[in-house]
Amino acid sequence: MKQYKIIGRGKAGWHAEAGIVETGSISGGGTYSTKESSSGGTLEHYALEAVGCLVYDAEGADDNAFIDHVYNGPMVDVCLPAGYYRPLLRESTPALNFILHSCDHVALDIFEGLLRRVPGMKFGRVVKGKVVWE
Repeated sequence: MKQYKIIGRGKAGWHAEAGIVETGSISGGGTYSTKESSSGGTLEHYALEAVGCLVYDAEGADDNAFIDHVYNGPMVDVCLPAGYYRPLLRESTPALNFILHSCDHVALDIFEGLLRRVPGMKFGRVVKGKVVWE
């Protein structure tokens, strides 16, 4: 099971992210990690591969506010610890006093907080393979 950490629907369908699903060593030194993400699936399918994860649905969200979030806001990185962000091309750091840009990555808790600012956004959590909406 992939154990998705976030499932969401923007204006173009459902998508989900599981984070790192594989790590290993590279011959000659170094390591690699593989992140699992998916788009184009159904909410029901993604929910079967998730436990307690955040679900958001932007179908009824204010179009302008959501588009502003997508184009100008950061991207989620489910592998970052809570409260952290990673500016573009730099190491992750605690998110104390920071300004976010569109190519930055933020932890799931920060991303959820930003999504909750979008009027009309719907939220839930996966419980026993089904979404329980707030």
